[in-house]
Amino acid sequence: RQEFDCVVLREEEFTEELSWNAFVFNNCFDKVGRPIFWLRWGKWFPQANTERQMVRFFCFMVDKITANMPAHVDQYMMVYDFDGCGYSNFSKSHATTLMPFLQTVFCDRQYCTCIIRLPWVVNTLKSVVMPFIHPRTAAKFRIFGSDWKEKLKELVTDDNLPEMYGGSRENNN
Repeated sequence: RQEFDCVVLREEEFTEELSWNAFVFNNCFDKVGRPIFWLRWGKWFPQANTERQMVRFFCFMVDKITANMPAHVDQYMMVYDFDGCGYSNFSKSHATTLMPFLQTVFCDRQYCTCIIRLPWVVNTLKSVVMPFIHPRTAAKFRIFGSDWKEKLKELVTDDNLPEMYGGSRENNN
């Protein structure tokens, strides 16, 4: 955290990133009570910031989620939604900087990462990123195919799943 100056992070430092609505925490929880952090990669623009700024923003978002966890919960769930994602939403330098950081700093906090709507372009880029992911972290990834809505419903109740993901909860952005 110190290497990327992630000790004190303020929301006003990330107004541009927050305006993209790529990272969403809308008080949704899985069936065990873990908060769900939605990452919509098609709305992420790596060329708009440095690797350092991206790591700081991820750290800010995870800190925000973990600060609001119920007392009995110590992990969160992530959903990576690749809808609308292409080459412009990917940066090898960002990925190779972010992955080791997340694995070191937040590995035990992450319950699982569900990957949905993975287009062929991103599926191809997966081979670039996977070598940088520790096997323990890779085991937490669940890549869902065309049945992704049903798979999400196995983990999340209908009232905690936004409509855009097949649930009954109102989409708030």
